[in-house]
Amino acid sequence: MRPSFWTIEVSAIGTSNITNGQQEGYYSVSTLQKVLFFSALPLIIFGSSIHRTNALERLVDEEDSALTRTSNFVSKVAVIVVAAVAFVIPFTLKQWQYRFLFPAAFMVLATAIFLSGSSMYKKDGPQGSPQTTVLRVLVASFLRRSNNSLTNSSSHRHNHRTPYSHRFRYLDRAVGTDILKNQSAKLNQNNRWRNCTEKEVEEIKKVLVRIPLCLTLFILGVIYCVRDSYFIEQAGTMDQYVGRSKVPLVVLEFGSKISKALFASLYSVITKKFTRNEKSKYAGCVGIAVSMVLATLCCMVSAKMEILRLFDVNIYNLHDTDSTVPMSMFWLLPQNCLLGGFKGILDKSIDFFFSDDDDPTSSEWFMIHFAFFIFGLGNIGSVVLVSMLSQLSTWGSDGTSWFEDNLNDSRLDNYYWVLASLSIGNILCYRILYSCTDLRSEVRYQSD
Repeated sequence: MRPSFWTIEVSAIGTSNITNGQQEGYYSVSTLQKVLFFSALPLIIFGSSIHRTNALERLVDEEDSALTRTSNFVSKVAVIVVAAVAFVIPFTLKQWQYRFLFPAAFMVLATAIFLSGSSMYKKDGPQGSPQTTVLRVLVASFLRRSNNSLTNSSSHRHNHRTPYSHRFRYLDRAVGTDILKNQSAKLNQNNRWRNCTEKEVEEIKKVLVRIPLCLTLFILGVIYCVRDSYFIEQAGTMDQYVGRSKVPLVVLEFGSKISKALFASLYSVITKKFTRNEKSKYAGCVGIAVSMVLATLCCMVSAKMEILRLFDVNIYNLHDTDSTVPMSMFWLLPQNCLLGGFKGILDKSIDFFFSDDDDPTSSEWFMIHFAFFIFGLGNIGSVVLVSMLSQLSTWGSDGTSWFEDNLNDSRLDNYYWVLASLSIGNILCYRILYSCTDLRSEVRYQSD
């Protein structure tokens, strides 16, 4: 709510404080308004980060499991309807302060409803931090670096319920001798930073094995960033009318959201039908690969649509102009749906692959956040990629960049082909990492 209120403050002050510069197409903005506006940006990031926590998702899952099938269906339909209304109405308002005011009012109402049921929510005590476990294992292995006898311990290999990892064996030094003799022994505060359990060491090994796999999500983050940038810019240059009614650009984004939910639900249904476990790590691995394929198709379709758009630009000689291209913006709907589809399957697959319902304190919960962190870095990296390609493209024969100020003079199709090539290479890297690490044996172990 707070970011919305702050942005409303800036927009309301800015629209009311109009100077003589209105004739030139701009309004004066004071230093206070700039401070308020840019202060809202980190608050938005902070609020979005809290919203993505798994604690909130588990709370929703617990509440859904307590509902009947009919009640659960009605609640999901209600969520879709309310989301559609809250998503479309702000863009039908002409004044910007009301566009900000409407979602802020929705946030106030949603917060009030959420807090009204706080007394009925289950409150679990602290269950341990995976980050602390990672540090404990690293510190213990360093402090006990002179202990090499545990590395070849046969009991260490056979007494653990998970498959023993032959990689990162230097971490086995963190397992105390008393822990090996008595697996049920609990560590006290005095030796917990010098002795770790066998299970904790194996969990950290799994984290280290998964880090290279998570790095492949970087390219997916780069691709997903085009939804809020070039997809919107393309649609803004195209025909937005259906008959005599002008359709807001947000309809394309809403189609992407619907596609994301549908693809995620469909993949979840397929997973439950063909796998033994509801959350199978094998389904997670396959789902990540499927999302990469959909991302590649999205880039290819986007390139083809941009070629068609530029073809109309050449026919009607719309270069160096802001005229509308006589091509419906709904031609961009397939690429928006593919983009939302790959994001929906990716989110579901990450949850399948990294979550461990049998052990909520498992380090795999930490890896979920790390995976989305790498995906977010891809969003930031897209800016660097565009800047690099903009410079490299000027080295061509004509000396023009792929990214001009006017979209009709740009070559976004080339950029989409580059993204498609990077995505194909990313699929190959993912396949190699899956085959060359202990990930395949672990997935097979769980399937058996």
